[in-house]
Amino acid sequence: MAKKKGSGIHLNPKNKGKFTEYCKKKGYGGVTEACIREAKASGDPTLVKRATFAENVRTGKIGGKKRKKK
Repeated sequence: MAKKKGSGIHLNPKNKGKFTEYCKKKGYGGVTEACIREAKASGDPTLVKRATFAENVRTGKIGGKKRKKK
């Protein structure tokens, strides 16, 4: 059996970029650790899910390659 190419992440195209947009509206330069923390502390379950997803991608838990920390 051949291996599939790609990261294995399946994101609905209509939701792509929504968390980045949220972070920019809050005054962050994009998705940052501070923005993720703030979103996870909010009471909105959708926002918490998006923040958790962003955190998992950043830490390499999902998405294949691990990113280097700055």
